[in-house]
Amino acid sequence: MFPVQAKSHLTPRLMTMPVARQYCSNCGGDCVVLLVSREAEKTKLLIAVQKQKVIEKEAETERKKAIIGELLALMVTHLPKILLFLTNTTKFLVKNVIPVFVNVF
Repeated sequence: MFPVQAKSHLTPRLMTMPVARQYCSNCGGDCVVLLVSREAEKTKLLIAVQKQKVIEKEAETERKKAIIGELLALMVTHLPKILLFLTNTTKFLVKNVIPVFVNVF
């Protein structure tokens, strides 16, 4: 590793990266050339990690959609029973319970 020499074609951010001394195609001289392959590998790794997270989130979403679909199917299947229960309960309340409270007060 060599200290970076300031050249006009190198940006300040790039001058802080690991470097090695090689022939430079930009200025034609013997100046510092950036070793960007390490940074590229880091970037590829970060991209791969993020892709894996996206895949996991999509799988979790699909599982949740499946559960919701099953619950909706159960609700639709049992809806007539629920409505009958509510209707009978309401009739019972109107016929037996409400008159008792009306007479008490």
